[in-house]
Amino acid sequence: MITITPDSMGLDQVISCSIPVKVKKFAPTWAKDLTPADDNKCFVSPHRAGETPEAGFVWTKEGKVSFIVFDEATGERIPYILCRGVEGEFWPMARAEFDKIKSRDPKHPTDDKDGWGTYVNTGFSFAIKMDQSFKVQIYDGSVIEAEAGDFLLFSPDRKSTWAVGASIFANSWAPAE
Repeated sequence: MITITPDSMGLDQVISCSIPVKVKKFAPTWAKDLTPADDNKCFVSPHRAGETPEAGFVWTKEGKVSFIVFDEATGERIPYILCRGVEGEFWPMARAEFDKIKSRDPKHPTDDKDGWGTYVNTGFSFAIKMDQSFKVQIYDGSVIEAEAGDFLLFSPDRKSTWAVGASIFANSWAPAE
């Protein structure tokens, strides 16, 4: 099983064997800030309902990811957002990365009563449908696993890689112009 990391030979190898498609997320993302008060919580995606909760982590469809991350240079905590997608799946994102690619949906300018805001993507990514299971190393060094038929996505600058399940991809992403 190949493991893909940003700016890696593994990513180069996958790109050389496939033609990446420029895509844009059309489905909204619901999001709210994660604070130190959330540190004792675990957020579990419906796809992982049987997993054992572990404080400070999000069980995404593809695996367990921490939302308590510190900057190596400064030692300061990096602010994170909890995101929720079209199938109820959760994933964490650094606030700085979130702000680069998402903006508030003008149709929903305020948060709901539980603190969830509605956001839309402002940019594009590249996607490759994978014909075999694969692993992706993400921002915090965690490695998540995806199944054959899922999609490998990466940012235009190739500094971010992630996996999206086939059904989530079909209900959230489309070719970009």
